[in-house]
Amino acid sequence: MPKYVKWEVAKKSQSQYNIGNKKFSFGKQGISTVDIIVIVIASIAIISSGFFLYKNVTTLNKVMDEIDSMKITVQSKQDTISRLAELGNNEQELQDMYDRNELYIPSEKTSEGIMKDIDDILTDEGIMFVSLQYSDEIPLSDGVIDVPFMLRVQGTYDQINNALSTFTKTDRLYVIDSVNSIKSNDDSEEINSEIFMHSYYKPN
Repeated sequence: MPKYVKWEVAKKSQSQYNIGNKKFSFGKQGISTVDIIVIVIASIAIISSGFFLYKNVTTLNKVMDEIDSMKITVQSKQDTISRLAELGNNEQELQDMYDRNELYIPSEKTSEGIMKDIDDILTDEGIMFVSLQYSDEIPLSDGVIDVPFMLRVQGTYDQINNALSTFTKTDRLYVIDSVNSIKSNDDSEEINSEIFMHSYYKPN
C-alpha cells in the first residue's frame, strides 16, 4: 500500500515536470503559440471589419442623404416643368390677361376709347349725355399720365348710380372723384349730374 501511494506522487510530480518543460502549454491540450497568433489575427480582423463596416455605413448614409437631396431637386424641377406646361396650355388665357392689362392703363390717351366707354354705359342705362370736358393732364411720378375730365349727364338717380357702378368694371381704369347732382324740376325724377372722373395712360 505505501508503494502505491508513492507511485501516485511520482506520477503527479512527472505531470508537473512536463508542464514546466512545455512553453505556453497547459497539460497535453493547452494553448499553444500558434493558437495565440491565430486569436490575435482574428481579433485584428474583427476590429478591422467593424471599422470598415462603420465607414461603409457612414458612406451609405451620406449617399442616401444626397439621393434625398437629388429627389427634392428633381421634384422641384418637375413642378417647374408642370407649371410651364400649364402656362403653355393656358397661353390664350395669358394673352387675354395681357391684353386686358394693356387696356387698363393704355400707352395712349385715346380719347375715342374714353368716349366709347361713356357712350356704351350711358346708352345701356338710358342716360342722356350732355357734355364731356377734359382738364389739363397731370404727369405722375411713375410715368403714368392722369387725364381728368368732367362728364355732364341727365337721368334718374338709379340710372346714374348704375352707370357709376359700371365704370368700375370696365377694361380701362376710371376713378370717380365726386358727383354733383341737381334735380331738373319738381315734376321729374331726372337729375342733372356733374361727374368728376380720371382716366390714365402710360406712354412707352
